[in-house]
Amino acid sequence: ASAVPQGFSKSRGNVYEIDAAFEEEIKNSKEFDGEYLKKIRQYKGISIEQMSKETRISKSYLAAVEANDYEALPAPVFARGFVVQVARFLSLDDNAVAQSYMSKYKKK
Repeated sequence: ASAVPQGFSKSRGNVYEIDAAFEEEIKNSKEFDGEYLKKIRQYKGISIEQMSKETRISKSYLAAVEANDYEALPAPVFARGFVVQVARFLSLDDNAVAQSYMSKYKKK
């Protein structure tokens, strides 16, 4: 494994520059919606194609999760599973993310 330069971190094969303020915001965040998950994915330099390939979730479902397009998502049990996988993929607390996301989903 190659060394990651100072001030950078590694996510799923990508090296990205650490933004301390954003890292802190993510760590202390209790609210997660699709837009926020997308912002985190982009910050970590992960493409939707890469995430789709590695999580085996279709790009259309990932896009729906990120767009908070609840109508395009399958039944809640499946949607929750997708959100958990996305959270794990982004090295987030999957339980906190799923709980927050699904509370918004159920209000649709």
